[in-house]
Amino acid sequence: MKERSDLLYLRRRGISWKNVVKLKKTITNKEYEVVIARGIESVLLLSFIGKPNIKIIFFLTGLGRLFDESIPFKGIIRFCYRKVFKLLVFLKNADVVLQNEEDKKDLGLKNCHIMNGSGIKLEKTLDKSLSDKKVKILTASRLTKSKGIEEIFHFCEHVKNNPSMEYFILGDYIDLGLKEQRKIREFNKFDNIHFKGFESNTRVYFEECHVAYFPTNYREGSPRFLIESLKFGLVIFTNKMPGCSKTISNKNGYFFSSIENMIEIIEHLKYNENEFKSLSNRAKELFKQVYTEDVVYEGLINFIDRN
Repeated sequence: MKERSDLLYLRRRGISWKNVVKLKKTITNKEYEVVIARGIESVLLLSFIGKPNIKIIFFLTGLGRLFDESIPFKGIIRFCYRKVFKLLVFLKNADVVLQNEEDKKDLGLKNCHIMNGSGIKLEKTLDKSLSDKKVKILTASRLTKSKGIEEIFHFCEHVKNNPSMEYFILGDYIDLGLKEQRKIREFNKFDNIHFKGFESNTRVYFEECHVAYFPTNYREGSPRFLIESLKFGLVIFTNKMPGCSKTISNKNGYFFSSIENMIEIIEHLKYNENEFKSLSNRAKELFKQVYTEDVVYEGLINFIDRN
């Protein structure tokens, strides 16, 4: 939990009686005007506490695995999730903040604020160019099945013998199975494929790369990787998923259809520099209009003040 004057920002703490008592004590001992519960765990944690005389905001950053198309009994699970969440909103007289319009629709909510990402600082970045260079592609994400590890492997198969492309993959893979880790070791033997693991300083990759590839099937809020890609002018390839679709809404990228189609487009852009630069510049424009910290937090503060 972080204290900010008259606002309490509650991160994930886990559902336990100990944390309920700790939260109740924190709220009781200081006169907060606003409590923001981020994530469903925090929302549930806050629901155990008697209604305090403060403004409560439920902040969901995506609907996650509960809305995964592959889970069994998905219809029943989604129905229960909606009903419980809307009941908690009613009981706590809470305001709701979400990160995309699709989540608002799927939860059946009418009055809520859409916060486009977590807000990233606006600063000048270098213009991109493909002239006489390899096309460098970047993926940065937790490497899991729902985040597209199989699609990443499939792309590696097509790139490994292509001297005009270089692929960087950032993200932990220690939780993957032995089969997947063996594949990663094999792909890392190629000069143009780099599974880097977790990287704390990712800026150099965003500056060097031209294309962002994000084959997720996970219910994202507003993926930070794609927002950073917009900031640095990368051309985005992603799935038509909540939170992802908006990041190519300025004709600055493509919905993923197949590896072959993606490679064909990349090869085309390599020999059409002006078209690539136009896509890159439109990505930066979208970032400035929608995703900078000034835009994001001004909208959130106005929402809190109005309600």
